[in-house]
Amino acid sequence: MQTFFQTEIHKILTPATTRWLSLKACVDRVLEQYPALKSYFRLECFDDPSKTTDTINASLNNSFTKVYLEFMSYVLELLNDFNIMFQSETALLHKLKPETEKLIKTLAANYMELSHYNNPRLYVPINKVYIGISAQETIHELQRQPNPPQQSDIDRARLDCMQFYIEAIKQIITRFDFPDSYLFNILPIVEPATSTDYKTLVKEWREYCLMETDAQISNDLPDISGNIKYPNIRKFIGMLLVLPFANASVERTAKNSKLKRIKTESRTRLNTNTIVSLMATSSGIKDVVKFEPTKDMLEKKLKY
Repeated sequence: MQTFFQTEIHKILTPATTRWLSLKACVDRVLEQYPALKSYFRLECFDDPSKTTDTINASLNNSFTKVYLEFMSYVLELLNDFNIMFQSETALLHKLKPETEKLIKTLAANYMELSHYNNPRLYVPINKVYIGISAQETIHELQRQPNPPQQSDIDRARLDCMQFYIEAIKQIITRFDFPDSYLFNILPIVEPATSTDYKTLVKEWREYCLMETDAQISNDLPDISGNIKYPNIRKFIGMLLVLPFANASVERTAKNSKLKRIKTESRTRLNTNTIVSLMATSSGIKDVVKFEPTKDMLEKKLKY
């Protein structure tokens, strides 16, 4: 069927329960193979009939199945981009609040007027709900058919998509502490490109470096007028002491093929210390072909 419809010879992907970012790739693969899948299961209903085959065939021939898949491809891309950004190796805590607000506004703008953003009851008309370019075009194609679907069915599909937006925003809000304004108001100081206090911070730091005495930056160090000296440095250092770093590299190491290659089915009894040592060795040796351990390295006993 793939050859007949001139689609790529690809396998159908299965979503990974531990990597929900893979869901978009699965949706896109089904959309890529949609014509071939429809024809394949149509023939299977005659060659090897079963309840499962009939259910799949009915779903693929449902006019709105493709609409829902294209909608999911659109909205999952927005969610994936947000998650991928925070898988960086650098600390991005100062971008968490603005990027979260941006994501919420992007989703809300698909079913609300931006001027009514603060009023969740003022939705756009159901026919104006934006569900992505591909899904919109598929609905227009359905309406141009000789026997188009009823308008109530189209409205129902758009309503389902709108409910997805509403639930997504609800879930985001429950996972982010927006009322904690103090923390997120001082975090932008670590971003030179957008911080209004960055120049003042640099000035304070240069002044502090030129001090003859090794004075500590604290409330006990007032300036001539009696105000707290170096207020921006105090905030900046205080944040650096508690600023969390990304754990994406650790998760990649634990879930990727490196661990799987070490702890195989024939080596299931490896203890934790051995696995840690092998993974440390694997990470430390960048070029295995040219690596030659020295005599001192071979004789040294390492403790973990």
